[in-house]
Amino acid sequence: MLAMGLPAKSGPWAERKEPLSAKAAKVWWSWCSIPQLVAFAVLPCLFAGFSYAARERVAAPPCKQDSQSPPVAPFDNAAALMLEATCEYTCRPFASLERPWAVHYANNTAYEVYDGEALLPDGAMRLPFMSPFRISSKSDDGELEVCECTAESSRGTWHTQRVGPIQSTGGNDWWQFSWDNFANLRAELEASGTMEVTGHIITPVDAAGNIIPHPPIHIHHVHVVAGSASFASSIAEMTAKVGGGNSFFEHHGDWQFPAAEGGVESLGEDYGSHGKLFVKPFSTNLELNDMRPSGSPPMTWYFQMSLRVRPVRSDSCSPTSLHVFSGPGPLCMEGQGCTVTTVQVPAAQETFSYYTSRMPHAGHLVRMKYHGHSYIFRGALLFRATPAQLGLEGVAPKGTRDLTAFPMVPLQMLHTLLFGAAPRNPALANVGWRGTRPWASIPTEQFGGNAELKLRLLRMARENAGNDSIVCDVEAREEESAGVAVDRAPKVACSPWRFREGEQVTGVSFFGPSPMRPPAPSEIARFTHHVFWIYYAASDGTTHDNTYRLAGPEDLGDNTPAGFHLFDFRFLTWSASMVRLGGVPSEPPWLVDYATAPFIFLMFASTEAPWFVAVVFLLLILSFSKTASSKLVEAMRFLLCKSSSSMGQHELT
Repeated sequence: MLAMGLPAKSGPWAERKEPLSAKAAKVWWSWCSIPQLVAFAVLPCLFAGFSYAARERVAAPPCKQDSQSPPVAPFDNAAALMLEATCEYTCRPFASLERPWAVHYANNTAYEVYDGEALLPDGAMRLPFMSPFRISSKSDDGELEVCECTAESSRGTWHTQRVGPIQSTGGNDWWQFSWDNFANLRAELEASGTMEVTGHIITPVDAAGNIIPHPPIHIHHVHVVAGSASFASSIAEMTAKVGGGNSFFEHHGDWQFPAAEGGVESLGEDYGSHGKLFVKPFSTNLELNDMRPSGSPPMTWYFQMSLRVRPVRSDSCSPTSLHVFSGPGPLCMEGQGCTVTTVQVPAAQETFSYYTSRMPHAGHLVRMKYHGHSYIFRGALLFRATPAQLGLEGVAPKGTRDLTAFPMVPLQMLHTLLFGAAPRNPALANVGWRGTRPWASIPTEQFGGNAELKLRLLRMARENAGNDSIVCDVEAREEESAGVAVDRAPKVACSPWRFREGEQVTGVSFFGPSPMRPPAPSEIARFTHHVFWIYYAASDGTTHDNTYRLAGPEDLGDNTPAGFHLFDFRFLTWSASMVRLGGVPSEPPWLVDYATAPFIFLMFASTEAPWFVAVVFLLLILSFSKTASSKLVEAMRFLLCKSSSSMGQHELT
C-alpha cells in the first residue's frame, strides 16, 4: 500500500532506459557470433584475393626508339622462320609435361559426344570434376613424345616443342592436345619479369621436318594463352581469362594462304617491329584433323610449335595486343562442337549479320585477321561507326522469347556434365525462343542481295560517319587442293585506324552459297561463326591482356564484358543473361540476371575447382548458422585441448 503512494524513483536509483544501440547489439549478438563474423569476413577476402591474382598485369617497356626507320608490320614467312629455328631435339614422354592432355576422337560423332581415347598412360591425365569427357584408356604403353630444342637468332631465342609421332588414317578424326608451361619459359620469365615474343611457327610436319599443308592436315585451332588453357580444368582457369579470347597467338584452319600467295607461309609469323610483351607463362590447347577419306593409308606426322622470345629492349616501342570481336550466336551445351556460339545460316540463300561493340583500349590497328568458314562465308566489313549511321538500326530481328523453354538450357548443361553428351540436335539453336532468333542471319533480298547491300553500307558510312569510317574489307576465298575445295585465308584490306578507348565499332558479315561447293537443294543450314581478330598497338605502349567481346546488334556498352573472367561480376551477369535468353544477349541484364549471377559462378567453379566451392559453402553455412559456427568452435577447442594434453603427457614421460 505504501508502495502505491510512493513517487517514482529518481536520482541514482532511477531505472535507466537501455540505449537503442545496446538493444541492437543484443539482438545482433543473439543471432551472430564472432566465429560467424570471421567466416563472413573470410568470404570477401577470398574473392578479393582471387580477383587480385587475376588482375591485368602489364609492363610498359623502357621505350627509346633509336632508329628513325618506319615500323615494320608483321609478315608471314614460315619457310625462312623454320630454317632460323632449326635445332637438335631432345625427346621425353609427352606425359612428363605440366598438366598434359592428349585425346583422339575417331570421327565427328565421337568428338561431339566427348567419346575419345587417351593417348597417354593411365593416370597421366587429370579429368576435370563433373567432366563431360568420356575418355577410355589406351591399350599401348603411351609412346607419344615431346621433342624440344632452342636456337639463337639475331631477334631472340627460338624455343621449339614438337609433339608426336601421330599416326592417322583419315576420316576427319580429331587430335586434341593441351599442356602448361609451353616452351618451358617459366623459369626464364621468373628471372626477368617481362619478356617479348617476336615471332612464332605453328605447323604440322613430317619426320624430316617438312611442313604438311591443309589438306591433308587441318588445324581446327591452336590457342597459345598467357595463363592456363588446359582441357583439364583447374583453379588456374579461375584466375585467367579463359577461351580463345585470351589467345596470345593462334592459328585456324581458314588462315592458310592460297597457293599463289605462298600457301603454308602463313604458318609462321614474324612480328616485325610489333612484338608482344608477356608476364605470365604460356599454355596451349589445340585440335587437328586428318581430312583424308576414312581408311586412307596410315600417315605418320608431328605437330611443331616454335616461339621466338627475348628480354624486353629499349626499342620495344610498339608491342601489340589482341581484341577479338565476334558476332552473336546461340548457347548450346549439348555437344563439344556447339559450345562456341556457332550459328545456323541458310546454305542456299544470301544473308547477313551485324553486331556492334566498343574498343577496350586506345591505340592503332596493326593487323586484322578474320575467322569464318568459306563454305558459307562470303565477306565482311568493319566500320568505325554505329548501326544507326549505317542505316541498320532496328533491322536485326528482335525474336520472340518463349520462357517455357528456359529451363532447357541449364538442364542441358547439367545433363552433359553428369551423364555425357548426345549428338547435336539442330533444334537446340531455338532453345529459349520461338519464331525468329535475334542472332539469326537476315536475308539480303530486301536490299537487292549481298552486293547491293555492301554498296549501300559503304555509301551510308561515308555520308554519316566520314570516309575514314571504313576500316576493313574482307573477301572470302577458296581453292581446290588434292581434288577437294577447301577454305583459304580471306583477303583482308584495311585502312590506317587510330581509335580511342570505348570507340564504337560495327561488324557486318555476309553469307551465301559457295561457288566451288554449291549446297544440295535439301541443305537448309550450316554452322558458322564470324570473328574479327583485331591486333592493335595500345597508346600506353604495352601489351594488354587480350580481350574478347561477343556482341549483338544492340550496343550494350559496359554490359558486354571484355573477357571471360569468373571473378568479374559483369561477366557473370552477362552469362546469366545468356542462359536466360539461350544465346548471346541483345539486351541489358534483367534483375533476375543479377540474382542468378552467383549461381552461375558456383556452376563454373564447381567444374574448375570443386574444393573452392566446398569452402565457399562451408563459409556460408558458418556465416548464417550460429549453431554450426558454435559447434565448429567447440570442435576446434576440443582438438586444441587434446593436442595440448598429449604434448603435456609426452613431456612428463
